[in-house]
Amino acid sequence: MAPPDVEPSLASQKLSRLISSCKMTGAVFAVAGEHRDAADDVHVSSMLLRVGKLRGDGTPAGTPMDAATRAGVALLLRLALARLEQMPGAHIANTLWAVAKLGINEPARMGVPAWVDAFVSRAWLELPRFNPKNVAHTAWALASLDYHGPAFMHALLQTATPQLSNFNAQNLSNTTWALATLGHSDAAFMGALLVVGKHKLPSFDPQSLANTAWGMAILDCNDSAFMGALLAAATPRLRTFAPQDLANIAWALGILDYVDPAFMRALMETASAKLPRFSNTEVNQLHAALSMLDINHEVARAVAELHIARAAAPKRIVNTKPIAMRAPS
Repeated sequence: MAPPDVEPSLASQKLSRLISSCKMTGAVFAVAGEHRDAADDVHVSSMLLRVGKLRGDGTPAGTPMDAATRAGVALLLRLALARLEQMPGAHIANTLWAVAKLGINEPARMGVPAWVDAFVSRAWLELPRFNPKNVAHTAWALASLDYHGPAFMHALLQTATPQLSNFNAQNLSNTTWALATLGHSDAAFMGALLVVGKHKLPSFDPQSLANTAWGMAILDCNDSAFMGALLAAATPRLRTFAPQDLANIAWALGILDYVDPAFMRALMETASAKLPRFSNTEVNQLHAALSMLDINHEVARAVAELHIARAAAPKRIVNTKPIAMRAPS
């Protein structure tokens, strides 16, 4: 028999492997029920992350939870709350991210009211130990959960600002998206982000570039040097942009009244080949952008005609404000 002080470590490792081996959310919930007394804060956080990944990989966005999933997540949230005082910042950020990825934006429906408030209170104490990934995960999660806490967001950004040089492309993009989604403007943070982020834009992928442009437009942050660098990074890769990315970046330029004829010509050339794949919302966004920028071009006319045709069709979608979302990895 192993010495008593070794047994907990071996048991903990075995439980961690068991969680990692789960291939379905139901299996994770079964492990949680069977091992609820043995599971520590690391295990509970890992279980929520596992459920978030499994559901995120196999479930279309916006799919409602069934009763079994809702009950399983509620159990994990109760276990997490019971261990909250022992959770370090990384696990708090990861847990918030995992639950947000599950699409839970009505905490009371889970039978665990005020759980977000409890996590935010604990996160506040852990902010000095947050790294860039923790900041980005937390900001993205709170925005996805539609949690408005201006004082906490201000403290989170104060933690983030000195670390901005260590943020990677996705950290920067997701944090910008979160601020825009929450409508939280912070001049000091954005000023620092514009300086640091400008040099990192070449490493952004297409969706991160489009989401960042979208965030800048929502926050009314029109910095010509930053936007010029963003478009310079986007231009060589426009053919890899999805329709939503093309619509979002064009919409952002329209809102900011940022005119770059060469970029718009390249964007319209790319969009013309992909127009049949544009959703109604994306057509509306692109049409609105081209109108705002007063662009009269054969592609602009084709977009206008498609916009009219789609608008005349039944069950049309009318929405000129894009939603740009990317879940952190």
